Amino acid sequence: MMAAPSFNDAFVREGFALAPLFTSGSMYLMAFVAPYEAETPGHATMRATFSAMGIDSANTFLVAGWASQHHLKGVLEAANKGGDLTRAGIRRAAGSVYVDSDGMMPQRELGQNRADAESFIAVPDGTIASGVKLLAGNYVGPSAGGYDWESGPCS
Repeated sequence: MMAAPSFNDAFVREGFALAPLFTSGSMYLMAFVAPYEAETPGHATMRATFSAMGIDSANTFLVAGWASQHHLKGVLEAANKGGDLTRAGIRRAAGSVYVDSDGMMPQRELGQNRADAESFIAVPDGTIASGVKLLAGNYVGPSAGGYDWESGPCS
C-alpha cells in the first residue's frame, strides 16, 4: 500500500524499468483525493479548467493540489458570509466550517481535532492518464471504522 505522495504516474509508463512491478497487482495506492478520471462535479470542473489553460496532465500531485484548495475556498466563503474578511474573521471561520470539494474528497469539518477515516484506494494502471484505476472511493477500513475518534489520538 503506497500513500499518494509516494506515487508518480511515470512509474507505470512504458520504458520505466520498474513499471512491471507497479502493475503486477501487488501494489495499491491510498489517497485523500480521487484520481484525475473520477466522475465528480469537482473533477469535471478541474479538467475543464486545465483544458482551457492548456494543461495536459493527470498527475496525482496536480489533482491533490487543486482539490486541497477547496479548504481555503470554503474558509474564505464562510468568512465572507460572516462579513469578516479580517485575519481574525478568517481564523474564526477556519475553526468550524464544512468543506465540500464537489466530490473530489470526503466532506470535512475543519477545526475538529480528529482524523478523516475515508480514503480512496486505487491500483497502478499504465493505460490510464493518472496512472491509477480507482477501486474504492470513500473507503473506511475496519480499524478506522471501529475506532472511537473522540477518545484521543490513535497512536
